[in-house]
Amino acid sequence: MSLIEKTLEKRAHSRATVSLPVRFSIQDPSVPEQGNKVEVINLSKGGLCFLAKQRLPLGTKIDIDINSLSTPLFKAETKIRWSGYDKRTGQFRHGASFLVLDEIERSAIEEILSKCQIDSRLAA
Repeated sequence: MSLIEKTLEKRAHSRATVSLPVRFSIQDPSVPEQGNKVEVINLSKGGLCFLAKQRLPLGTKIDIDINSLSTPLFKAETKIRWSGYDKRTGQFRHGASFLVLDEIERSAIEEILSKCQIDSRLAA
């Protein structure tokens, strides 16, 4: 079994490809913040993947604020689970899991995921 297959096997939730602007703040004052705007490139009920100019240490807790066309969608506390350099974009990809979601945040994520499924069916 390849490393990618093993990684995918560990995922509890399927992911949807998205492009959402995010503002974030790092909870740990010892980690320098190099800009606070990033792009979420995929999303699931359990977490997200985003691109950033800086590599964030594993375990770093960050607060995210996801918006769409200047409309607030949801805020959440996340924790960096993995990161790696993306040669194509020249940025770092980070995988982060949601730590705590209330019902409103969970509903917002489900709405985004539902819209992504509808959009992908229309494109097919």
